[in-house]
Amino acid sequence: MKTNFSAITVTVLFLILGAYQTLFSQQFSIKSGLLVSSFTNKVLQSYDNFYQTDKDNVFISVHTEFTLNERFSIEPGISFNSKGYAEGSSSYSELPNGVRGVRYSVSISYLELPVLTKFYINSGKTRFFATAGAYVAAGLFGNTKTRNDENRNVRSSLNWTSENQINAYKRLDFGGIFGIGVQSNKMQIGLNIGRGFNTISIFDDIEMSKVRNKTWTLYVGYFI
Repeated sequence: MKTNFSAITVTVLFLILGAYQTLFSQQFSIKSGLLVSSFTNKVLQSYDNFYQTDKDNVFISVHTEFTLNERFSIEPGISFNSKGYAEGSSSYSELPNGVRGVRYSVSISYLELPVLTKFYINSGKTRFFATAGAYVAAGLFGNTKTRNDENRNVRSSLNWTSENQINAYKRLDFGGIFGIGVQSNKMQIGLNIGRGFNTISIFDDIEMSKVRNKTWTLYVGYFI
């Protein structure tokens, strides 16, 4: 009886999988491009002559697009990218990490899992589309860098613990993604905007209590 039940279960699973693949066609794609990132809060923003610059990085991702109908599809994927920001002040200041400096930057490398809903605005050979969805990401490694008053860079690895330090960050990040693009044959070009919902800093200073990632990406994709 137990053997029969197992056989029936396996058969049902294969039938469901076959029906799923029949109902929803799928395509694989590779995307790569420019990712520009920043944080919502800054360490030096209360100091004199503050300035902030975004971090520019290259990312790569692999996606599977499941077509629901002519207009809608669902696109899960996996991406490797780097996020962070850089800021500075024209005057030397005592930073929360005890280093006297004028420039501070953070770089965090993530393994990210986005899931997007794609809406094709028109049909035909060249199609415009809009996307909306969410992502969850795990921090793999990263570092902070401070330029001190001797014009030397002091580099520190990120601390993935709960210690109250300026270089202490959470591995987990999640947020929303919105974008637009155009597809022609097997090529696509798009622009996405991402905003983190999770506070990634553990440092409990007021200026650093609500640090979230924010990004925009310009990419080129190719369907395999």
